[in-house]
Amino acid sequence: MHILFATDGSDSAGVAAELIAGLTWPDDLAVDVVHVIPGTAELFDGTWPAIALGEADQIERVLHAEAQRVVEEAVTRLDAPGRTVRTTVRVGRAAALIADEAGRFHADLVVMGSRGLGGLQSLLLGSVSNEVVDRSPAPVLIARGATIRRVVLAVDGSHISDSAAALVGAWPVFRGAEITVLSVADTRFPWWSGVDSTGTNYEAYAETADLERQGHESAAAEVAAGLRNGGLDARSRFREGRPTDEILDAAAKIGADLIVVGSRGQTGLRRMLLGSVARDVLHHAPCSVLIAREAAPVAPVETDASASRVGA
Repeated sequence: MHILFATDGSDSAGVAAELIAGLTWPDDLAVDVVHVIPGTAELFDGTWPAIALGEADQIERVLHAEAQRVVEEAVTRLDAPGRTVRTTVRVGRAAALIADEAGRFHADLVVMGSRGLGGLQSLLLGSVSNEVVDRSPAPVLIARGATIRRVVLAVDGSHISDSAAALVGAWPVFRGAEITVLSVADTRFPWWSGVDSTGTNYEAYAETADLERQGHESAAAEVAAGLRNGGLDARSRFREGRPTDEILDAAAKIGADLIVVGSRGQTGLRRMLLGSVARDVLHHAPCSVLIAREAAPVAPVETDASASRVGA
């Protein structure tokens, strides 16, 4: 198995490193530690760019020295018998380069810390973790805690949630965890449709809602049964309501350490207007979140000419 650990040396990255170090992984685990130094555009696009430009050489030397310290500290935390830990330092836009490295290394998982951005600040400014979730060809684990003992796996019967369930069933990190397989039927009456709640159209809606409930309940039960057949501690739960709210509430009630949810990785205007369950969960969950989706190619990213790689 191959993990890409993106670190900036922050406390939240330290939590992510602690999580990786404390979990059970395959014996042939390889970890690539990636640290990204801001490129020229990011470095000198400040309030006093002219002053910064005059100290460019010194600033770059300091940044590279700090980068070396950050990756070496990560190696110390993650090194273990039978485990390969390598380091890479690159220069440019962090999110784009992390996703690029995930594709280049054919990573099975990207792990990052989270600063917990949410609400208007996240909408307007974004964050490295949000963009990596959008761009990464591999599942992304945003760590907000150092353990995985109780897990909520959100499913809906789609191919994307099937991928999330397969991931939980295959990775040894979930052995010994209590797994709640949750499916949420959003059967709220579509008030915007103009349908008369007393007419025949409402009756048709009610029949459809019943089928929706049955489908979601069956989806959760089938996934839980499959996980139990694989030796995992799994049970199914069914809820009705707004999916994000129900997932977060279920996680809070069992004290979940991790929520696993699938995402199609929507980007751009469509994501901003429509949102997604995965993105809402990522923004508001107090625990770690694993975003799983089918792999998609990530185009190489043009980087600063001073890009460098450290270690092998």
